[in-house]
Amino acid sequence: QDRRDDVKAGVKSTAVLFGDYVRPILAVFASAFLGSLVYAGIATNASPLYFAIAVAGAGLCFGWQLLTLDFDDDVMCWAAFKVRSPQRCK
Repeated sequence: QDRRDDVKAGVKSTAVLFGDYVRPILAVFASAFLGSLVYAGIATNASPLYFAIAVAGAGLCFGWQLLTLDFDDDVMCWAAFKVRSPQRCK
């Protein structure tokens, strides 16, 4: 979200490090996380409900963000990042 500011300030952030490869690298991280969820579910004999909610839900969320998010749009990145307080969700 603030890659340009990091470059100007000389901050060595992962956004600067990843450069134009942010989307594929985040896809690898998301896949590793999903793989961990699958492994945990198999290792604990989780129910199909676990796989439907935790694994499929997280996969859909990650997929939606990776496909729709414009990493060069500061406002869009901030909106995807910020946490809504309970008062705002009412």
